[in-house]
Amino acid sequence: FTTVPATDRSRQVAGAPAAVGVLDANALDLSSGFTLEAWVKPSATSGEAVIAAKENAYALGIRNGDLSYALHNGTSWSWIPTGITIANGAWTHIAFAKSGATVAVNITGSATAAYKSASQPATLNNSAFPFTIGARGGSCTTLIADCGAGNYGAFFPGQISDVRLWGSARTGAQSAAFYDKRLASDLLTWFLDEAS
Repeated sequence: FTTVPATDRSRQVAGAPAAVGVLDANALDLSSGFTLEAWVKPSATSGEAVIAAKENAYALGIRNGDLSYALHNGTSWSWIPTGITIANGAWTHIAFAKSGATVAVNITGSATAAYKSASQPATLNNSAFPFTIGARGGSCTTLIADCGAGNYGAFFPGQISDVRLWGSARTGAQSAAFYDKRLASDLLTWFLDEAS
């Protein structure tokens, strides 16, 4: 691994059509255990701003300043606030881990969970929708360029970098040890290294 440089390299995802999308694949259909990590620097925290999501499966975002998530159990889903405030204009690392019915959120290298819940869906819906970074995909099964920006929503105002999606629930200690490093063993990684 290498330490992430202290330069401000990220993807500006301030509205349509700046979101990043990845078409549906088996590696994105995560059910009982996974970890979603990202560095975020919002420029506004009012309304709904999605960090990353797979529509009708899982989503992580900021809703009116509060870090929130949604998990689809095959029947329905709704946003759940964590009580963690994400500040405007500052970089924050988020590690969201789901293991069975337990969810834990670690913030910027802390090994201690800032939020924990043991009453979430044990398994998630297998969704045919794309995985999106910086927006919610809605009912579109193709990417934003093919489907049109009007079918996407909840665009993230600000910057997102180093999105990692693991096929297992990582512990707080694992996230803390590697939150500021680039790894070769991630399940899926989007560095979003555009100079900003």
